[in-house]
Amino acid sequence: MPKELMGNAASFLGVFLLALGLAALIAAELAKRLLRLDADYSGPRRTAGAVVSARWREEYDQGSKRGCKTRIRTCHAAFALEDGSRVELWMPWRKYRRLSEGGSGRLTWQGGRLIKFEPAGERHES
Repeated sequence: MPKELMGNAASFLGVFLLALGLAALIAAELAKRLLRLDADYSGPRRTAGAVVSARWREEYDQGSKRGCKTRIRTCHAAFALEDGSRVELWMPWRKYRRLSEGGSGRLTWQGGRLIKFEPAGERHES
């Protein structure tokens, strides 16, 4: 086999293996996200007394082909549970904005998402 063909075959093999590895990483990330989504919507709902120990949001711009940017915002909070454990949850903005650090109440969550947080002394969803 001529050296040129061997060099081309080796280059092709390298590019193929690189593409295969990249596809495997993408598939693994997709599987991880799908499993997380499944846990967030099909896992057991839990309720416990809790205190809001921290809250934060992450914002970033996602570009598009036309040069427009979309602002992506994810909201999170950490809760200290009455049993001494800690849970970090994501939530929609409307629930996030009603939380205040140090606030206590009844927390209901499923997987990694907040279902509701009822502040002590209140009976409506927040």
